[in-house]
Amino acid sequence: GVEREAFAKYVVRSKAEHTWIQVHKDAQGTIVGYFAVHIFERQLGGIPTAVFRAEAGTLRAYRGGNVNARFGLGLALRYLLKNPGRRAYYLGSLVHPSSYSLFAKYLGEVWPRREQATPPELLGFMDELANEFGLERVHASNALVRKVGWRTRETEAEREYWQHCDKPSARFFIEGNPGYVDGDGLVTVVPVTAANLLRMIRTVSERTLRQPVEAAVS
Repeated sequence: GVEREAFAKYVVRSKAEHTWIQVHKDAQGTIVGYFAVHIFERQLGGIPTAVFRAEAGTLRAYRGGNVNARFGLGLALRYLLKNPGRRAYYLGSLVHPSSYSLFAKYLGEVWPRREQATPPELLGFMDELANEFGLERVHASNALVRKVGWRTRETEAEREYWQHCDKPSARFFIEGNPGYVDGDGLVTVVPVTAANLLRMIRTVSERTLRQPVEAAVS
């Protein structure tokens, strides 16, 4: 859902201080997906800050399995152990409700969120981060919806599913960013803290343990 040159610029030739790209292949060695993680090191408000960003794409038949979550989690833990005490955030400009739903599922603190208004000082920080990475506002009065231009490839049935999905996190995303089908992104920030990482580890581990039982029941 993006032009080749834009993909190369943001994923392969990223200006981040650190970049990792995981390539997924099927049994025949054909590429079926990718997951890229970048860490930008910035001075924000005079404080050394690590900003994590990521892009991902996987063919429908190969989605699921928490592979990307485990990969990203491992990289985040290693970076934080090498840089103890450094302030760190994940910054996303999410272009599909499935992405936001995963964040809401795996992490305890995600902004913006359905059950609580974003505090003004945090909203200002999110605006600063988005501006730092050149994300242009779609509407001048809304700091959280930005022009991205990337679109998730999906069938008409898949689009209908998400448009009528009753998951609270998906409804929140669609109501806040109805233009996602045109490539608009919802600025999403996750503090990379011990509490958030532990929540993610616990959720991934529980899901991994449940899978054999669910398969046996099926």
